[in-house]
Amino acid sequence: MTIYLITAQTGLQWACRADSEHEALEDFDNANPHDDEMEVYEDLIIEAICNLRDLLEWMRQGDDDGLDWLNRHNLIPTFGGDTPSDTSEIWSWDEEHLLIGACSDEYEIVTREEWGE
Repeated sequence: MTIYLITAQTGLQWACRADSEHEALEDFDNANPHDDEMEVYEDLIIEAICNLRDLLEWMRQGDDDGLDWLNRHNLIPTFGGDTPSDTSEIWSWDEEHLLIGACSDEYEIVTREEWGE
């Protein structure tokens, strides 16, 4: 399953785990009833977060409210590997790398070895 982020000009609108973009839009539609479906969908951007690099690129866009929302709803994905022993300042990981940083200016991907794991 992939995390899909649905954004508009005002920032993150929805995020969910889904098997496809279509399923993500259905989830968004069910959670956000509206009168004119086409008008709502015209302004949406759908991004699939498939790996650490995708997540890093989205995080660097600076949607802090969206990132907080993902964090509160436990939707920040991980991509395999063991959970690090200390996850302070670690947002996500895969088998060989960690996505770290305290704010958008500091987000980066480092190897687990560089981090001391």
